Amino acid sequence: MVIQLNSDKLTRKIVMKRLILGTAQFGMIYGLNNKKRISLKTIKSIINGARKNNVKFLDTASSYGDCEKVLGKIGVSDFSIISKVMIKNIGIQNPNEWLAKSIKKTLNNLKVKKLYGLLIHNPLFLKKNKKKKFFKSLKALKDTGLVKKIGFSVYDPDNLDELLKEYKFDIVQLPINIIDRRFEKSSWLKRLKKNNIEIHARSVFLQGLLLNKSLRKIKYFKKWQKLWNNYYEWIKSNNLKPLNSCLNYVSSIPELTKIVVGVDSYSHLQEILKCKSRSKLIFPEYLQSNDINLVNPSKWENVKI
Repeated sequence: MVIQLNSDKLTRKIVMKRLILGTAQFGMIYGLNNKKRISLKTIKSIINGARKNNVKFLDTASSYGDCEKVLGKIGVSDFSIISKVMIKNIGIQNPNEWLAKSIKKTLNNLKVKKLYGLLIHNPLFLKKNKKKKFFKSLKALKDTGLVKKIGFSVYDPDNLDELLKEYKFDIVQLPINIIDRRFEKSSWLKRLKKNNIEIHARSVFLQGLLLNKSLRKIKYFKKWQKLWNNYYEWIKSNNLKPLNSCLNYVSSIPELTKIVVGVDSYSHLQEILKCKSRSKLIFPEYLQSNDINLVNPSKWENVKI
């Protein structure tokens, strides 16, 4: 699956149209490359740069530290914003009241009147506890107009079976990158597209692991040394940079509606926006891995940088 593009100018327009600026690193230390919080000055330059380059979407969450407050302080009312809510396992007697309070807090922090999207950050909670009332509460928010679209943030293709069967939703956010192709290799992307569900790709850089060559030397990741050797040999043979390889891969998947990317500087954002499409690239099967201990960052608990 490769998108044919006629010019670099057209390539950049398509990238910008599909781009969502991820903001997790604005509210906490996030990603393997970051060892400290990004300064408010830098965040402002990134947001202003996104605005200047016609990037219209932001992705955030109430669980991203004080990210939503930071965004509200800067001013982002001209962006379409997608946030995520984490349902607590205990102590919620009235889902309608709890969710209404949560969305009010998010809107107040962001200083906006409504959201483009609101996603449940831990949908397995609904599956394990059969808490359909929580999704009904989410749908009620959509009916009020405070949220335009609702959906889920998922981590594994298996998460989608019951969700699609039990719930009618508008957006699904899922992990996909050049080595994690579980969703692409399954039938899910086509099924979601057929159901008119927006597909937002995240983890396209695998928290920076696919961009920084030195990170593969971390003890935890050495067990996949053959994969790293193949990855960087392929990059070199195609005269690419890691960033270009990652973006070319996700851009080649037509079912993806949006692509979430996180940056830690305006120059990094510029690199992404200037990325050129290579229409004849072939992404070899040997570059992928189904090892959950690699492709799911939540398994990296013992990683020491």
